[in-house]
Amino acid sequence: MTQRRLGQPGTPLLFYISLGFLLGNCFHSPAFGGELPTGVTRSVTSMPSVDAPLNPRPVSKSKNMALTEHEKQIAKELGFEESVLLLIKEHLNPEMGIVKSGGLEVEDRSFLKEDYNQPAQMLEKDLKNYHDIAAKYPELKKIVDFELPKDYSDSLERTIIQSDARQREEIGSEKYERMKAYRLAAEPFQSLIAQDHLDAQGRPKAGMVYLHSEPTEYLDSDEALKNAIALLHTKYDGKSLRPENKAKLMLGLKYKGVGDFMFGPDRRMRNLRTELESLGYRIADEREISARRVQFENEAEAEKYLQEAGMAVDSLSLDRQMKCQYRAIYPIDIAKDLTNLEDANALILQSNPFLTSDSDGIVQMAKLLMTNPPAAKDAMRLDLRLLPGSTVTKLGERQWMIDRPERFTARPMLRTATVIKVPKNSSGFEMVKAQGTSGMNYGIDNEGVIEKLKYWDKKYGVTVIEATFEGMKISFKNLPDDLSELCTEFFLFCPEIELSDDEHSNAARMRQMADNLRKTKVRSFWWD
Repeated sequence: MTQRRLGQPGTPLLFYISLGFLLGNCFHSPAFGGELPTGVTRSVTSMPSVDAPLNPRPVSKSKNMALTEHEKQIAKELGFEESVLLLIKEHLNPEMGIVKSGGLEVEDRSFLKEDYNQPAQMLEKDLKNYHDIAAKYPELKKIVDFELPKDYSDSLERTIIQSDARQREEIGSEKYERMKAYRLAAEPFQSLIAQDHLDAQGRPKAGMVYLHSEPTEYLDSDEALKNAIALLHTKYDGKSLRPENKAKLMLGLKYKGVGDFMFGPDRRMRNLRTELESLGYRIADEREISARRVQFENEAEAEKYLQEAGMAVDSLSLDRQMKCQYRAIYPIDIAKDLTNLEDANALILQSNPFLTSDSDGIVQMAKLLMTNPPAAKDAMRLDLRLLPGSTVTKLGERQWMIDRPERFTARPMLRTATVIKVPKNSSGFEMVKAQGTSGMNYGIDNEGVIEKLKYWDKKYGVTVIEATFEGMKISFKNLPDDLSELCTEFFLFCPEIELSDDEHSNAARMRQMADNLRKTKVRSFWWD
């Protein structure tokens, strides 16, 4: 990825420093999905920061809970003590299920299926208002369509249908049907086929996903297809994977979140993690799988909704749409609209839903925008936003008056976690193995991750705190006085920091990494 450096020709350094300072609170707030403050590392795998402040809401455990028959059956199947599931239930009161991951078997994480594709739940009056605006002002239809809630639940199904259609066209209908029949017959044996190929070929190079080839003779005739399927059964019926290649069964949890995982981590999870580790279990708080947005006109109703969902009411679970009236310009013509302060002011307001006409710094922001209009357009993503309930009046060519009402958006969160049983005082490498943690895009497979952990463990003493499929968090018992070599190893192992060709900037990033490691003795890794 090409890096644009501060001070590069055509990009005034003062412009970006000043603009970043003024817009920081608006565009980089974690509540709005922005970047974290300097010195804080975002973990996409939802691994809470060790130094993050505790959620101030008091937490108490219920002592009146008991396991259901279903939960007792889960404990039996996993080989977990029932008391452990009861402890988890007292802390989180989650829905429980079983997850299968790691090894050569096809993983089954359907219990933890994500739920992000649910459209926002708007007020009926606001939905009608959007349609009325599009009908009255056709030139605003594109803007209205952007704001309307979208349901992507069938997008995967459409992709599969399109892919099947392309394959059918490429090889012809007869061969396509034979291919489907063979793959359906081979599906139960995929893990055994993979085991055979790994035995024959040896461990694939780190980062390379080994795709075994399949015979193609079955495509030529129905008789060839029949023989190929019969050979599968002859070769694999009654066989099973060796223990080291089997998937790991883990306890899956779905629970209602409290606060934000980075800036206000759930105290219940932190306390539970400590208690489970003392019993020989590890828990990975994986991610939010749902952040449904439900809108209200009344703040009290929004707060009541959150409380009934088991959520803390704070700036991370409740967004406020500020009441505001302002003039807007659409379509935008940068050559004309950033030549005077009044129009620049209008572009800032209409593009940012979190500002009002009396917000601090708008005049200074407008002046900065006018110093470099092309760069400003890219940095600000200037456009018109019509938030729910807004009324629109056309004043003239490209001139509009927007009245934005107050709205409150509640964001109840559902999170997932997995729990595995490990020996007491273990370094936790079993968790990395079970989760199949890897950085395939960077040439690191699961065995490569474990090898690196063993190397660091021998030199410094390492404990895995958390692990997911694409990331992990580890702690170090002993660190050398000079951390430069270790930090360089971090970057080579997981280049999550994109270095530029500015040596001074790179050195500063490495120093910051070393300072954070010295303070916390903890490092998180995430491979995209």
